[in-house]
Amino acid sequence: MRLFVAKTHHLTTLHTILSTGSPLKPQLFDFVYSDIKSDVLLGSITGGTDIIACFAGNNASLPVFRGEIQSLHLGCAIQSWSEEGMICPYTHGLMAIFQVNVCELIVPLILFCYLF
Repeated sequence: MRLFVAKTHHLTTLHTILSTGSPLKPQLFDFVYSDIKSDVLLGSITGGTDIIACFAGNNASLPVFRGEIQSLHLGCAIQSWSEEGMICPYTHGLMAIFQVNVCELIVPLILFCYLF
């Protein structure tokens, strides 16, 4: 069953739709722009609950391309590595965080103090 959200809902104030975990699949990207809203900012974001960060995601200043995450986020030092351990920028690879963010040290301390 195909949904036509734009025909059944009033979406004039909808500005942004975010998907999490990995780039949105091309079919869902097409569905959002054809059946939900053609001028929405569609952003795929990726992060890590374990380090309390969002590595990469949407950026209102850049164009959106199907199957891609728009940009790295500030404060997250990440790189793409090949399985052989080589840095491979702008290609698919294993995501590696190579520098600790200050908030990763402060937030657990605040939570600890709050809980105890």
